[in-house]
Amino acid sequence: MEIISKSIFALIDYSMDCLRLEYPIREKYLKYLTSYYELEEETIRKWSKVGKGLDYYTFKDWIAKDNRFKKVDKELELSVYGDISYYHDIGAIISCVLENSYEQLIQLYQCLGLLVLVDKKRITKRIDYLNWCGRALCLDEEDCAIIRESILIEFKLDFNDQKLDIFKKKSIFVQGVSMALVSDEIIDDHETKFLDHLSSKLNLDFEQDGLSLYLKYLTQELFAEDKQSVAKIAAFLLHLIGCDEDISKSEIKWFKKMVGPMNLERVKQFMDSDKSQLLRSLSANELCLTYILALEVSLADLEIHASERYWLDEIKSCFSPGFEVSKELYFIFLSVAERNLAFVSKYRDYFDFITNKYNGHKKEDFKVWVYGQTLNDSKINYSDLFSTLFNEELELTSMDQLDFLVQISSPLINYKSNEVLMRNYKLMAKLYFESNVEGFYSELLICELLKISLIDGVIEELEDDFIRALQYRFSVSESSIFDVIFYTSFLLGRQISLRERVNYDHL
Repeated sequence: MEIISKSIFALIDYSMDCLRLEYPIREKYLKYLTSYYELEEETIRKWSKVGKGLDYYTFKDWIAKDNRFKKVDKELELSVYGDISYYHDIGAIISCVLENSYEQLIQLYQCLGLLVLVDKKRITKRIDYLNWCGRALCLDEEDCAIIRESILIEFKLDFNDQKLDIFKKKSIFVQGVSMALVSDEIIDDHETKFLDHLSSKLNLDFEQDGLSLYLKYLTQELFAEDKQSVAKIAAFLLHLIGCDEDISKSEIKWFKKMVGPMNLERVKQFMDSDKSQLLRSLSANELCLTYILALEVSLADLEIHASERYWLDEIKSCFSPGFEVSKELYFIFLSVAERNLAFVSKYRDYFDFITNKYNGHKKEDFKVWVYGQTLNDSKINYSDLFSTLFNEELELTSMDQLDFLVQISSPLINYKSNEVLMRNYKLMAKLYFESNVEGFYSELLICELLKISLIDGVIEELEDDFIRALQYRFSVSESSIFDVIFYTSFLLGRQISLRERVNYDHL
């Protein structure tokens, strides 16, 4: 075997010495190498002892007797195990190894990754050694991360349970969001990407930003953006308020509260334009939002007047026949309908226009909307509204609450500075998990929480407390949580530790 190829096995043997693997483990690993590298019979015979077959000492002798590893002048960074005694200079071995192709180096890294785990001793120092190998082999960090993850998946060490039902998958995701909200720091793009990855890993199918507009409405920030379309909608609403002979004070009050401190100079440029053309210049979703807000402001004085009817009908005529109302617009509509519940029956056609164009799960999404309203401390009469719209009684379940916690999570991250929303989301998630979650999937949950807590480089005290609380909640033993910490450390390529503590509540 040429020295360049042989250097791969020399580094593996050197690593066995560094990791102080027991000899029976080393021999078992040799069997793995013969199949992994699809070695020829000639090479296998050189590793074998007559009457026994593969023999580690014979393999080591095959490495040791080769005199082609010439010492190099280039100084090599010491590994975490220091300068251990070995037959050949490790710098010379690495120099030869690097003459292999990048694909072969990746293969070697995978072998070394498995070597770290093969005896199941969970020694965290070995993770630093594997990182040293990656650097010495000049491998890309992202490639190394992919290899480590593939090892855990292949050998079922990733705490992933393919049989988890949707209830528990959503529970894990919401706990991940809760962990992301533990710190007072603003969640950055890294944490957002992690949550996206987690939802994908758990195969959760929901729109990441599907309720952003609804949250803007809930927090009265619909008109906060300095966009032309926003100014057009505001201009039309002002026109609608002024089209009656008597301008209602309640409508003016509604406009000031809804629009807030927006730049009215942007609005003025559209005040003299033809309002029918203005409506037709809006996108379908912008037009739908305009209709819902126009319906709300028209009812601010408790009656839809003839001129307001005209413009509501004019908006309706602008929609294409195939237009479908989005979920977030449906949620805004429900908020308007609830506040004007007394008029839903009287002006049924105007309310039915939206419900008829929403092709989602009307009743199920209504239940999610209910929790959205409570998120903002809104006191609502949702039972009567449900009865009015669907002519049946409303029943809320824990799954409805969980659906809300999942669907609102991504857009909610942008509102971390809103104390009311954050307080109520955390409280809702806390109360939910105190009464609804079983614990058999807790290792996977804690693994995912460890990953998100380390995105900013360190496990903060509040995050540490959060993980420990879950450990005690699910009665996860110290041995089991060490398993989670070690294999998560391996996955991330860095050592993780939690603070030592006594769980006084469980003494």
